[in-house]
Amino acid sequence: MTASRQARFSARTARPAKLPPMLPPLHPWHSRLTRRLVPALLCLAGAAVAQDPPARIGHASLVAGAVQHSVDGQAWGPASPGWPLTTGSALRTPREARAELRIGSTALRLAAQGELHFDRLDDQAVALRLTSGRLTVRQRRWGGAGDRLSVDLAGLRFDAEGAGSYHFDVEPDGPRVAARVFEGSGTLTLGGQRLALASGQQVVADRRSATVLQQGPAERSPIDEWSDRRELRTGLRGALAERRGDG
Repeated sequence: MTASRQARFSARTARPAKLPPMLPPLHPWHSRLTRRLVPALLCLAGAAVAQDPPARIGHASLVAGAVQHSVDGQAWGPASPGWPLTTGSALRTPREARAELRIGSTALRLAAQGELHFDRLDDQAVALRLTSGRLTVRQRRWGGAGDRLSVDLAGLRFDAEGAGSYHFDVEPDGPRVAARVFEGSGTLTLGGQRLALASGQQVVADRRSATVLQQGPAERSPIDEWSDRRELRTGLRGALAERRGDG
């Protein structure tokens, strides 16, 4: 190869590779739009992250026997301690089973052959629906609107008026419904009637005819004895925990 040809070859190979064309610059209108949109999108993302978690959540603190749970009407499955409770949750206890549920300082205890639904569970109210069985509710504190408690009793409704100890019965295969108040007070609504219940009182009613069958002193049952024992046990545990914390 001659010197001149070698020089031309070297010049061709030394040329830099051709780079791809650069993107065209943004139009000033696009630039202004970007400057406005990006901060707005960042604010929306931050607001979504900062939102509160789902309002009020409870949990199953004790499960004895073949207790079952369901969420939003789905198939029933086995329940276990720690199972969370939210709006749409349901629990049922077959024969020889029972469960204890807690929502903050409020304890719910469902006896055997019961079915309980959580129609609403948030910062404004707790709305329960007992379709069958026996339920006790121990509400230790009453903090205003956020502690509103109502229990649907197969069409009748009980509204608590403060902290207290309440007992509810719905006959599984019959018309009888009962609301008992051991501490506190509340109102039972059936048909067009509103019956006030003070501490130590009960009302037994026929849910089909919406008539009162009996009014008088509140009668206790085995689930109330169990509930009292559980309250004593958990109360002692809480006192011991506080003492250890103080030490």
